[in-house]
Amino acid sequence: MQCFFELRKVKKESIVLLPEKCAHYIKNHVNQEINLTILTNVLNCSKSKLCALFKKRYATTVMQYINYQKVKAAKKMLTDCSINVNEVAYALSFKTPTYFMRVFKKYTDMTPSEYRKTFNETPKKISKQQS
Repeated sequence: MQCFFELRKVKKESIVLLPEKCAHYIKNHVNQEINLTILTNVLNCSKSKLCALFKKRYATTVMQYINYQKVKAAKKMLTDCSINVNEVAYALSFKTPTYFMRVFKKYTDMTPSEYRKTFNETPKKISKQQS
């Protein structure tokens, strides 16, 4: 009987870890194509189970989380690198630069070029004011 309780406990713990494993995978593979099919294959679970547990744990969908992490990486690339917007899109495995720009704008309320311009102008304004 104890064996069944242990098995149930292990099963429950693995379910609890599934959303965290998913989030970890997304963060570590943000530069690759990521979708539900890939995630369910990597995590060896069903789409419905992954989606339900992820939403319960993070209060967002898996796809929204993927896009959020990709936009977060794009912001860093746009401010730390001089590569153009299309290269950022392809580096983060977006299907097209147009789709990347649409997703970026949805999450930041500005285009990638506007974001880069805003970030790059801010330090210049501050340094002029301090002079």
